[in-house]
Amino acid sequence: MPIYEFYCSRCNTLFNFLSRSIDTETRPDCPACGDLPLERRVSIFATTRHRAGEDDEPAHDFDEHRIARAMETLAREAEG
Repeated sequence: MPIYEFYCSRCNTLFNFLSRSIDTETRPDCPACGDLPLERRVSIFATTRHRAGEDDEPAHDFDEHRIARAMETLAREAEG
């Protein structure tokens, strides 16, 4: 499940929202002051470390094409 980060310039606060699916369009209102819509921010992310003895096959529950499209959309937004 992706975690999206949004910034409220009125509160000067960064909020994290957990999403059950990839959604690059939705921009929520600020949960603190109600300012709308929040500004999307590019966040850092973590990956798991490869452990000795584990196979090199990717996890089977990821839709790599869908993730790639989402990353391209986020990259375009970051450039703008």
